[in-house]
Amino acid sequence: MTKIGSILILLLIISGCTGTQLTMQNAGFIPEVVSPGNDVLIVVNIEDSENIIVKVVATLIQDKNYYALLNDNGTNGDEVAGDGLWSSIFDVPWNSPDDFYELKFEAFTATDAVKIVTDDGSEMPLTDRASVEVK
Repeated sequence: MTKIGSILILLLIISGCTGTQLTMQNAGFIPEVVSPGNDVLIVVNIEDSENIIVKVVATLIQDKNYYALLNDNGTNGDEVAGDGLWSSIFDVPWNSPDDFYELKFEAFTATDAVKIVTDDGSEMPLTDRASVEVK
């Protein structure tokens, strides 16, 4: 490859024109209503064309001590490894009061939170949110 070709590829990478897709969407729960002491499947769909995401965490907004580590490796509720659906089975604590609970989903590389560039050029973490009803 010529020096000019290498520079053009580098500029494409820097400018974000490589076709990289990085999205998080459709966070949710199965079932959407769960009873204390039962299991709930937590899921989120992630498009990660560069495979930079190594961890996804769903944290309870009301109490950050409760969180679930999601995976895309075909275990712990994840049906198909590598399909972009990150999931985990979570035991709802038996003493959970009836309420709606909101979880924040966040993606991480090996070292940092994944950030995306917005239309106005600013950076923000790659996140999603979803609610589940406990009753």
